[in-house]
Amino acid sequence: VWNGGDARYLYVLEAGSVNPGLPPNLDIPEGTLWRADAPHDVSAFPSGIVYGEVPEAGLQRVPAEGAAPALESGKSYYLHVLRDVAIPIARCLFTAN
Repeated sequence: VWNGGDARYLYVLEAGSVNPGLPPNLDIPEGTLWRADAPHDVSAFPSGIVYGEVPEAGLQRVPAEGAAPALESGKSYYLHVLRDVAIPIARCLFTAN
């Protein structure tokens, strides 16, 4: 869950990872566990997306195939949310349940 509006890019990263940068080579930093994108021809994602569940018309970019890796209970991760490329909405540390 985040505040600040709808998002086109969602990331869950290992704690300590750097912020995603600009495409084409800095937009998937080391430590990215999951990334979902809302293409520009569909509605952006509202707050409240469930980790690993890509909304209809969205695209999962990381991992390229298969399910997102399970989060470890008690471990900290970063949620990084972008309104669009290089327009951040949120970056917060959370602890998995």
